[in-house]
Amino acid sequence: AISPREIFFEALRFRAAAFVVVHNHPSGSTRPSRTDIEFASMLQIMGSIMNIPLLDCLIIGNNEYLSFSEQGLLKSASEA
Repeated sequence: AISPREIFFEALRFRAAAFVVVHNHPSGSTRPSRTDIEFASMLQIMGSIMNIPLLDCLIIGNNEYLSFSEQGLLKSASEA
């Protein structure tokens, strides 16, 4: 597990203009958990405040991936 603080520390250290979060599910399923969705939402809100937008959150599974952006799981920029 990683904290939002660690993610934004790295984003600031590298002077990121935006960021993408990628993680795997050892089960192989790409179905996002409630925790995944809540964490992505928190990162999106914090990124909006810091002017470092979250572009996507990807879950890697068995030979497939799920993109929160493609699935409509991220709020629009005006909602974040």
